[in-house]
Amino acid sequence: LSVLHTSASLALNESWDPDVRDDMEMMLNKIVPEGLPYRHSCEGPDDMPAHVKACFLGSSLTIPITDGKLSLGTWQGVWLCEHRDQAGSRKLKNLAKANMAQQRAAAVIAASRGGLWTSHRSKWETLRDGVDIDDVTKMSTRTRT
Repeated sequence: LSVLHTSASLALNESWDPDVRDDMEMMLNKIVPEGLPYRHSCEGPDDMPAHVKACFLGSSLTIPITDGKLSLGTWQGVWLCEHRDQAGSRKLKNLAKANMAQQRAAAVIAASRGGLWTSHRSKWETLRDGVDIDDVTKMSTRTRT
């Protein structure tokens, strides 16, 4: 699974306790604060910090698929992390070695206003164990407000 943007990232982490998300957001903002004299700031003060956070977390994940479902641990979820305050749509690409029915989910578009994880607003979307690949497409194409 890959996010096709430079200011958003993917992570595999705890998906049940919202405190984990809040703590992760707090730590990322401490490690990569806004307000430093970044040279690349043409899109606003959150621009360069978003790129750095995306580099730290990464843009892709490899997740096993069993019987057409994501094989995740009990508490694991896939986080699509939006690091910009005002991001546009985000695109994901799912390249699965699967049967033809499962390959329908090969191109996933995440239409989000402010993202699935906004590092300043705590908006999150996670995919949990046993999610069908087709459900990933449905979940990721909903419009966020």
